[in-house]
Amino acid sequence: RGICTGWLEDLAADALAGRPSDVFVPIFPRVPSDFRASDEIDDAPLLMIAAGTGIAPFVGFLDHLAAHRRNGRAPSAAPAETWLVYGHRFAGREGDGLYGDELAAHIEAGALGTRVDCVSREEAGAGKYVQDWIKTNGEEVWDLIAARKAKVLVCGSVAMSKDVHTALMEIAQLHGDLPSVVEAQAFWTELVKEKRYLRDIWA
Repeated sequence: RGICTGWLEDLAADALAGRPSDVFVPIFPRVPSDFRASDEIDDAPLLMIAAGTGIAPFVGFLDHLAAHRRNGRAPSAAPAETWLVYGHRFAGREGDGLYGDELAAHIEAGALGTRVDCVSREEAGAGKYVQDWIKTNGEEVWDLIAARKAKVLVCGSVAMSKDVHTALMEIAQLHGDLPSVVEAQAFWTELVKEKRYLRDIWA
């Protein structure tokens, strides 16, 4: 029994007991987000980019992928690549990186192929911020997206997602033969339509 379910149960006490009730609870359904693990999760490489608590859904994605493979629903070919680029402030087991044990288990099991830690408050790590790593490794990232048809998933704050998008625009212009901003933006807009570029962001 959680906070919301407990509150609803208390509100519904009269109705459940057969007594008249004027309780009214408005509900506002919304279109489900495309930012979720699907049964096609292993059909293409995954590039997951997160900062802070934005890593949480990706742990769920990896759980889903691991179960998908255990249950024999993965393609008969070699499993698709999985990359996690994760930004946080401090390194090591005493740092603020989340889900360390779970990620290590997924690496051991093969569900997560490459983990990159970007640490903003220390010299350790692959760069201060995830967008720095994207730009530094732009040629490889572009090849993963354009040639190997990776799905790009971004989870974090509005500011982080803007910085990541700017970095992705830059590598499209630099490595993708898309010299103008208009051409680069058209590329990413098309990936959004194809559900290959998905973002879950918050203020």
